[in-house]
Amino acid sequence: MKLNTSKRTRGFKDLFVQKSFIITVCILVMLPFMALVIRAIFGHDPDPTVWEHSIKNVVPDVLFNTISLSLLTLLFSTVFGLASAWLYSLTDFKFKKSLHFLSVIPLIYPLYVLAFIYVGLFEYSGPVMTFFRETLDIKLHQVINIKSTPAVAFVFSLGLFPYMYLLTRQAFDSQGDHLFKVSRSLGLSKIESFIKVSLPMARPWILGGMAIILMETMADFGGVSVFNFDTFTTAIYESWTGMFSLSTATKLSSILIFIALIVLTAESKLTEKQRYNVKLKSSKGYQFTLKKLNLSLAYLWILFLVLFTIIIPVSQLYVWCIESLELSSIGHNLPYLYNTIKIAFICAILAVVISTLVTAGTKLIHSRKWERISKLSTLGYAIPGSIIAVAVFSLFSNIKSVIGEDLDQNTFLYLVLVLGLLTRFLSLAFKNMNTSFKKISRNVDKAAISMGASPRLILAKIYLPLLKGGMISAFLMVFIEVMKEMPMTLMLRPFGQDTLSVKIYEFTSEGDWQRAALPALFIVCAGAISVLIMTFATTWSRKSP
Repeated sequence: MKLNTSKRTRGFKDLFVQKSFIITVCILVMLPFMALVIRAIFGHDPDPTVWEHSIKNVVPDVLFNTISLSLLTLLFSTVFGLASAWLYSLTDFKFKKSLHFLSVIPLIYPLYVLAFIYVGLFEYSGPVMTFFRETLDIKLHQVINIKSTPAVAFVFSLGLFPYMYLLTRQAFDSQGDHLFKVSRSLGLSKIESFIKVSLPMARPWILGGMAIILMETMADFGGVSVFNFDTFTTAIYESWTGMFSLSTATKLSSILIFIALIVLTAESKLTEKQRYNVKLKSSKGYQFTLKKLNLSLAYLWILFLVLFTIIIPVSQLYVWCIESLELSSIGHNLPYLYNTIKIAFICAILAVVISTLVTAGTKLIHSRKWERISKLSTLGYAIPGSIIAVAVFSLFSNIKSVIGEDLDQNTFLYLVLVLGLLTRFLSLAFKNMNTSFKKISRNVDKAAISMGASPRLILAKIYLPLLKGGMISAFLMVFIEVMKEMPMTLMLRPFGQDTLSVKIYEFTSEGDWQRAALPALFIVCAGAISVLIMTFATTWSRKSP
């Protein structure tokens, strides 16, 4: 009797700790945004004419541009990601390793790097348009406008479709071929089975990828700035730095926060009732056999990825680096590389630990209400880094003034920078871990609890061994994204802690593409190494028991 009472007491304590941790994380993420919204609604506006001008002349255009760019980028990214995931997981395509590498390698490119590469190549005075105009007497610029909405969305999708590929491939790999065979035995064709069985089962993963792509597109500042494409982020930055109206910037940010909440709520509503028990190890057969026409299309897809994700970006960066290469410039950028890797590593470790504990807690609590509460921690991904920087810095500056000035300013800025980056990119780790947890049946939890296992024991002995691949993917996704983050690092970096993205901003703001190419190449190379590690580590985790 005493033993049962002790177990019950321990269960209550563990449940209390889990809920307390989830609430603490959500509060830390939400506090800056709540302060921002309160300031936008109730704060004093010294010059209300700026907001009146913005609401009449700016908001309608940037709202249309933001929505159109986000939807087109989502469309292209979904098509690209599903094509690669389908080829990799469901066909007998021989070049799977090459396809996987080509489908994740775009993660190494910041959107602003891809943007200035393709703008430099395809603008009117660029080498491509000049060649067609002067050599072939073809006015290609009348057909291809690199700064049009479809062109911007295409370039963005080159950098964002790996999110859709990774999550969808994870879904297809975990399905097995049992239900597919059953649907075939009932008279459905292979295409019908894929559309009616495989895709619906992968819906939570697909919707998770869509949410990430939408939030990433809405929050981008560097890429749209290179294209001179006005969105909410550029309007916020212009209101803040050009019109010197922080009040207008916070009000525009509040609109973006509201849009982000709509996206997160829609994704949550569409996936919260779906539960799939999938087999982690099953007799996986290939559902589609590629014949001549489809095989030719697959080779064309490989060629497309090679051309637009490796040959064009890397060769252009290489040309720019050669034009301004000096040995001293390489050594000069090494401290920036070290600072970048250090910040990215710290943030990635913390993001994986926090997201694992939050998702494990919500799974053990087994409550839809707590699932919704935990998803509040992912709001920051849809907010521009510059706005998070202002919100976090303002909030913690007030806290610092209350607790005292003993904390060193550089240490304070470093802590604020890490908190801001975690707020921004916790969503990536959360999405990876949440989709990984969906593969663990609720019956596993019930069996462990019935045998007297505590939540800590379940996490250590059951969850963690099954989540190795998801944790590795989450770590490297956050690592790469922190390396690429520009506005927040630019605004919150401690003195003497410049990163590669900061140097790229300084050079590109002066139009010095050649000098910006070397730190950009450093980011690309570091990201490529991370992707290789992710590929091999994920393969290892699948083979290990």
